Amino acid sequence: MNARSGDLVQRHSDSPARWFGLPARAGLILIVAFLASAPPTYGDEAVDVAVATIDRSLEKAMLDLGPRLTLMLEQRTARAQTAAGALLAQAAPGDRPAALAAVALLGSGTTAPAASAAELCRADPDVAMRLHGLAYSPLGWPEAVAMQGGPLLPYHRLREGLLVALRDAASRAPADDPTAMATLACYAPMDPVVVSWRRTDADAATLFGRWIDPLERFEMEHGVAGVELQDWVPAEGALPQRSARYVHWGEAARWDLPEPAPQVRLEAVLEPGSSGTLSVLDAAGVAVLAVSMTPGPDGPSLRVVAGAQTATLALPAARLVVIALEVLPAGASVRCWNALVAHTERTSTATALRYDGSGLDARCLRLRYLGAPVGGRPIHPVHGF
Repeated sequence: MNARSGDLVQRHSDSPARWFGLPARAGLILIVAFLASAPPTYGDEAVDVAVATIDRSLEKAMLDLGPRLTLMLEQRTARAQTAAGALLAQAAPGDRPAALAAVALLGSGTTAPAASAAELCRADPDVAMRLHGLAYSPLGWPEAVAMQGGPLLPYHRLREGLLVALRDAASRAPADDPTAMATLACYAPMDPVVVSWRRTDADAATLFGRWIDPLERFEMEHGVAGVELQDWVPAEGALPQRSARYVHWGEAARWDLPEPAPQVRLEAVLEPGSSGTLSVLDAAGVAVLAVSMTPGPDGPSLRVVAGAQTATLALPAARLVVIALEVLPAGASVRCWNALVAHTERTSTATALRYDGSGLDARCLRLRYLGAPVGGRPIHPVHGF
């Protein structure tokens, strides 16, 4: 593999980061929103041809790539099931509830009821983190990076070439026709030509919305799309302080989702001395789900809100608190490992995440997309040049 190919693999291996405007190892990425299913006519014939070629070529490429990625995910799950089963077989008594929960979350465990949240949070922290890493699939495609791109590399090469052709076509369009450059902004919002043009014609830059890339649609629908909040600059507040074991938020922070999302999960692994409230907010700024944590001499306590339902949990001798706040079309729920803590059937769309407090120590704080088409069209990001 030549140096350029290596750069391409690295640039496209950080897909969760790309979607939130985070710096990947090369290049900058931006979230995208919607594009109507029927491609519009953009006004310039060469641009129309380039757009049709992009859509046709990438959809065709996904016919081959999709099954290969599905197999990759199935193999990932099988490896995680085997590893979690091995940890369960050798688990100490205090670790066994969390090991059983991880195995159950991977779909290969017992049908016995989940343990209590207090029992689940007493696992050895190192064991708990290993189990959590197995039960909650990695974001993106670490397997592809290990294979120097694997099946993803031809797709990314194809996409880059197609977008370069679109840029060339848009650049040759008449200067007094804004639709050509608006089309390039739709497909490649971080192209330097677009960034410069947007400064002079911001309204026209959003004329056609944003492109939905077929690969990124697949990633969204298969739960490997998301972002680590420690890397995502919040709309309010600051990035956290980092230590060897965890990251620390010492002030309130809010992260605005790029588009409303009806299917997301906020995954958190918190130190027992943490305090404050994590919330998933709807369009009105109301908390669909909220978890408030208060430390105590015998262990932390949680107050959980899911719609109109509230629950209070004492977690004596907790060593790590593992929780997930999940919004789905069937309702919203909070779980500790696989134990349901609170649920509401109220349907909501997540628009923001928020932390209120001054002492959140997180070994994991991650937003994961779980599919969520909106109006029949998923929300997806696209890379720039």
